[in-house]
Amino acid sequence: MDREEVREAVVTETPTIGTRAHPVQKHEREREFTTVALGDTEVRIKVARHRRRIVDVQPEYEDVAAAADQLGVPLKTAPARSVAAAETALGKERSEPWTT
Repeated sequence: MDREEVREAVVTETPTIGTRAHPVQKHEREREFTTVALGDTEVRIKVARHRRRIVDVQPEYEDVAAAADQLGVPLKTAPARSVAAAETALGKERSEPWTT
């Protein structure tokens, strides 16, 4: 949906009598991908950095879902297993605890 479509939906579907638009800038952290094995499935892990220090590690949802299915475990447990595997693999890089 583009800005004009959103504006149209807001003015026709709500009681508002006007809208405002503001430019937005996005500042992304440095990021890279690595992979870890979870069972027989490769899970891509997004590693975010701030000033070259690891600050967050997140698995890609589709990979986690495939790994959970392959392992026969609940989907909610697979992300934690993926992050734990990444922490082990990347642990030698970090000198301080990661922050999230």
